[in-house]
Amino acid sequence: MREIVIKSLKDNSLIMLACFLVFLAGTVSGFVIYPFIRENVEEIVNSFYEGVITDTPLATARNIFFRNIQATSAMIIVGFTVIGPPMLLFFNGLASGIVLEYALTKGVSIQKLFYAVAPHALPEVLAFLLTASLGIRIGMSLVFPNGGRIKSFKKSVKEASFVYITVVVPLLLTACLLEVFVSAKLAAHTP
Repeated sequence: MREIVIKSLKDNSLIMLACFLVFLAGTVSGFVIYPFIRENVEEIVNSFYEGVITDTPLATARNIFFRNIQATSAMIIVGFTVIGPPMLLFFNGLASGIVLEYALTKGVSIQKLFYAVAPHALPEVLAFLLTASLGIRIGMSLVFPNGGRIKSFKKSVKEASFVYITVVVPLLLTACLLEVFVSAKLAAHTP
């Protein structure tokens, strides 16, 4: 089992790098577009968190986890288009850039922002990049089949499913727990 995961990470490393660059471009675009949507940003940011933040930390963590499961599942599902996962990554980066710039314009210090984002962002972004690369790999198995289109597609879906369940889901679970129980507390205690 471990060998399958390591092989998948190696096989997808260049795709993951490309996906990271797409996510980064989206994030930078969020900062760039912010002045043009400044009047609507508070409404946009609130819509990102609608139905996610609740009265209890555990329920909030659950909501974050399921929202991220939905987003990463979409990357797998639209993977057959090859362009779908990068588009979803770009828009996730765009949303991240808008939220970060919004926080900075509201006077949140860079140190506080770092503590609010960094602990959970690492596993979460890694999960998104890995999922996007798996989705792209599924799409590529249809466009450039190796040993027959159906056989290649089935192999890619099987590998993606295994890696998703054994790596991505635990990363997303870790990320949501860190976001609620670590990031929020670090940010609350940072000037």
